[in-house]
Amino acid sequence: MRPGRPGVLNQGEAPKADPTPPATATRLAADGPPEFEARFVDDSVLRITSLDATLPVVTKYGKLQVAMADILRMEIGFRYPEGVEAKVDEAVTRLGAASFKDREEAERELFKFGEYALPALKRATKATDAEVQRRSETLLKRLHDKLPAEKQDFRDYDLIETPELTLRCRVEPAGLKVKTKLFGETTIRLADVRTLRTTVAFGSDLTVEAAKYGRQNDQTWFDTGVDVTANQKLELTASGTVDLAPNQGGQIVCGPAGNPNNGVGSLMTPNRGVFRFAPGLLVGRIGADASPFPIGANYVGQHAGTGGRLYLKIVPGIWGGIEPTGAYKVKVKTGG
Repeated sequence: MRPGRPGVLNQGEAPKADPTPPATATRLAADGPPEFEARFVDDSVLRITSLDATLPVVTKYGKLQVAMADILRMEIGFRYPEGVEAKVDEAVTRLGAASFKDREEAERELFKFGEYALPALKRATKATDAEVQRRSETLLKRLHDKLPAEKQDFRDYDLIETPELTLRCRVEPAGLKVKTKLFGETTIRLADVRTLRTTVAFGSDLTVEAAKYGRQNDQTWFDTGVDVTANQKLELTASGTVDLAPNQGGQIVCGPAGNPNNGVGSLMTPNRGVFRFAPGLLVGRIGADASPFPIGANYVGQHAGTGGRLYLKIVPGIWGGIEPTGAYKVKVKTGG
């Protein structure tokens, strides 16, 4: 995605929240067993078909059953490989052993466990035993120096995204029953999985009004309700017209591709950056602090960033004090 040209930071008004509720995505493919792309902790990828109709999860409000067909994306939180948790806990206990040799051996073992030792070591830094506390702090520093950032930023909960909501929960089963072309029916362990992402396309029909999202000196962006994950395909088509200067007798009317013959409009983002595009152009950004990219009447791309919510805006005209009219009809499609 190629952003517009950034300019100087804007010192104007603070970012404003858009009170309009986001849209809800609609499943575009025919019904059938839900299919996902599973990305594992070793970065291998496998296409799977779920053999379970629902997924039991535990939330702070109790247990729920989530329909597998409704899941857009699932991020698996921290999991111990089988048998590792007990070994880590036992080694942490031996950090306070009477024998110096046992304490040293326990420290070596915990260092070898790498990221799997982090949760227990963090708890051990608050131990009442001064030796356990000191060695835990030393180990944590060594592991932080050794491990890449993504292995240190662990979550003790799972995230499940559906068209209607995102759940912070804990998936109950230790594994998922699936079918693959290579291995047939099998069970994949959640401890081995990093993410699941649906292969089914979802779409939304949206209306972006110029009077609200095409004003000058305004940082209100249209919240599409669509969350785009890393490396996910994104397609947008837009139609309709907007009049950037209604008092000019229809001379400044344009479509989603904008009006490049009437100067360059300044577009502000919530992080107070200023970007310049053709007035009337439909643009988007993914995430709270991302740079905008041009959409126009058609856009097809694969998002290479870390993922985030898709926002839309119409680049304002160069004529101050004039409120634009009209709207663009936008279709958003993800996945597929």
